[in-house]
Amino acid sequence: MVLFIWFQSQKSCFSILKKFVELWADQNTGPEGFIDFMYKNIVPACFIAPTKESFDINDAQTQLALGEISNCLSTVYEKRVSKRKKCYFFGIGMIFYPKFYPNYTP
Repeated sequence: MVLFIWFQSQKSCFSILKKFVELWADQNTGPEGFIDFMYKNIVPACFIAPTKESFDINDAQTQLALGEISNCLSTVYEKRVSKRKKCYFFGIGMIFYPKFYPNYTP
């Protein structure tokens, strides 16, 4: 029962952090120092949480928490990476991972 509550609260935590990123990660919005907080605390937490021993990937609650972690990192990427860089990453993806872009013809 304790692990269920732990992973449920972990999922909720990353969901709340994602909402903060959605609201405050744009330039000149949100509390002062949030961007530093995001890069120094939120992003590392997204990578550290799955490496814990108690993070059992076969558990359904853990998989839900992993989905929220993925959503949080995706939101950081969407809010902080410029459109120019997104186009660059998309182009790299088409070159190195062509099976993910079946309709692309160079």
